[in-house]
Amino acid sequence: MRGFELLTIIGLAFTSKVSAECFSAKLGYSCCTTGIASVKNDENGYWGIENDEWCGVASNEEVQECWSAKFGYKCCDPSTEISFEDEKGKWGIDGSSWCGIVSLNEKKSEQIIPDQTSYDFQDYQPPEWDSPVEMEVPTEGYMSKLDVVNTCPPEAKIQKSGVTYSKAEKITYHSYSTNVDRKMNIILPANYTTEKKYPVLYYLHGIFSNEDGLLEEGMGTIEIYNNLVNEGKAKEMIIVLPNTYAPADGVGVEPGFTQEHFDGYDNFINELINEIMPYIESNYSVATGRENTALAGFSMGGRNTLYIGFTHPELFGYLGAFSPAPGVFPIEGEQKGLMQPEELKAPAGLSPFVTMVSVGTKDFVVMDNPNSYHKALANNNEEHIWFTVPGAMHDGDAVSAGYYNFIQYLWNNLDNDETKLSYQDNTAESPDQTNGDFPEAQIPDWDAPVEMEVPTEGYMSKLNVVNTCPPEAKIQKSGVTYSKAEKITYHSYSTNVDRKMNIILPANYTTEKKYPVLYYLHGILNNEDGLLEEGMGTIEIYNNLVNEGKAKEMIIVLPNTYAPADGVGVEPSFTQEHFDGYDNFINELINEIMPYIESNYSVATGRENTALAGFSMGGRNTLYIGFTHPELFGYLGAFSPAPGVIPAVDLLTGEHKGLMQPEDLKVNDKRYEPLVKMISVGTKDFVVSSNPHSYHEALKANGEEHIWFTIPGAMHDSDAVSAGYYNFIQYLWNNLD
Repeated sequence: MRGFELLTIIGLAFTSKVSAECFSAKLGYSCCTTGIASVKNDENGYWGIENDEWCGVASNEEVQECWSAKFGYKCCDPSTEISFEDEKGKWGIDGSSWCGIVSLNEKKSEQIIPDQTSYDFQDYQPPEWDSPVEMEVPTEGYMSKLDVVNTCPPEAKIQKSGVTYSKAEKITYHSYSTNVDRKMNIILPANYTTEKKYPVLYYLHGIFSNEDGLLEEGMGTIEIYNNLVNEGKAKEMIIVLPNTYAPADGVGVEPGFTQEHFDGYDNFINELINEIMPYIESNYSVATGRENTALAGFSMGGRNTLYIGFTHPELFGYLGAFSPAPGVFPIEGEQKGLMQPEELKAPAGLSPFVTMVSVGTKDFVVMDNPNSYHKALANNNEEHIWFTVPGAMHDGDAVSAGYYNFIQYLWNNLDNDETKLSYQDNTAESPDQTNGDFPEAQIPDWDAPVEMEVPTEGYMSKLNVVNTCPPEAKIQKSGVTYSKAEKITYHSYSTNVDRKMNIILPANYTTEKKYPVLYYLHGILNNEDGLLEEGMGTIEIYNNLVNEGKAKEMIIVLPNTYAPADGVGVEPSFTQEHFDGYDNFINELINEIMPYIESNYSVATGRENTALAGFSMGGRNTLYIGFTHPELFGYLGAFSPAPGVIPAVDLLTGEHKGLMQPEDLKVNDKRYEPLVKMISVGTKDFVVSSNPHSYHEALKANGEEHIWFTIPGAMHDSDAVSAGYYNFIQYLWNNLD
């Protein structure tokens, strides 16, 4: 359990009180009780929920002065004794409540990002001011279906009588990529409802601007969108306008045409993927998947669109670059570049459904750079739309022309039969097989069938397996006592360093009883906290099922499965050198972790009391370790298992040497046959693609009975994890007999 969750529970022991006055009182809402954390914020402040009603937690000014205010606790004197520390900060006790400690050397004036909107432009060397009017649109396929126009009709940019228009809501979120609170604008559909899932367009501003730039007069961001929806020419969506200047230190440098300044924009790829997209998907009713996610931008935002879109084509199905700035490719003496021209392409099967590049014929700011991107895409056989906007400069006319056409393409809008878009190319050239007899790379199936294969006899046939986790199983309920996660430190001789893991004990744990143990393993690029993140339901599902009599009490161990032999490892990447650190976890688990748990907790030993399960890389390790040491583990659950157990070439993660051959994925000594073997994966999981299915097929070929099912609509996410976990723990410890 994360520290703040622990604080929330401990806080119940203190005397709660309601603030006498807070910002929300002036708005007609009550103030939250001390200890109620915020769940959203807006221009007024931070809001929580109490008794099913909104309540005020803290104003924006209070949070700016005191980091713990957003969590429902005031700050205390820097001299206050530290009682507890977690990832949020240091906590003390003031009277009858927790308080956040701001040390003297931390309490400094707010770091101000230099104003990005007041740059004093110097003279430019004007390129050709009257470049030709051009229009190149594919003659076949989805991109051929719109009658592209190279100007935006003026009436599309004005508000009209009888049309309901969206509003932009500015919100604040904390960015761990920059270590500061940041702002972005959210445009919801005019009739937004949580009863519907909406696709999302991430729309990026230009250099020397901010999250408000694309809302300026003449851009038409709100008007064009709502007018087209009203006319039936575009579909409803959520539009996100972030601040794309995201310097790693949260401050950056003075605006200028320098590489140091560009670096702040180049870092936005991390901000978008690691902070903004998860925030949007957690706080709004969002349809996920690349077919429901678009990326577009103007100038520097167009540059970032091309860079991010072709770096992560698995995330974005639609790309629109309007007057894109230079810098995607190297420019000698000016910009280092983000990729080479020949790299501006997607892997086979991951080409965007729509790629658009446009620019004004009189745009002396970006000069011929948009045309260079157009030519690179053409040379790389990436079909796309290219056009110029007559008479437009680097201005609202150029932006709105691109935007007007682009959003009509989104979300398969032009297909009358509503056939869902899938990969444009379902063939892949076999990779160079120089390091072994590797199978051909298989393109992920974005709409894999919903499948369910459960043995018809024996113990595994006794559960009515469901391929989704009921939402109510993942929430804490009144009257149920929930476990806590305790993070402990132990010395690992396998890596020669001290390491951490989380231990979840039964809510009513006692040394008078022996408990079976589930070792539950996280995915790649994560740690011992990964399976405690919101949405996973690790604690909630377990305790709810125990409370309902559908699962037995157990100890759940969440270790850090990246265990490089030198205790240090290499930079995270999809390389064999990085995978080696996970492959070494078998030694860490068997030689360090299991003995530690059995020595320090009241444990029932033996394979019939020991289970192994995991997500992604953790699922991969579950299969490898479980079938290598079946004498130790009686239950195996692999949820969305990553490639690498058997030799493979994966589209996203490359070549895997394999830990065993497909024919070795079996138990030779039938005395040690696992009581339960389960593999599951989301139908839209492009990350692990067909690898879970290959493990399923290998087990079938080897005569290993097991449970196999897919989760409808789930990607490589908590929906997939929780569905596997929800079923798996009901099987444990002979519970169904």
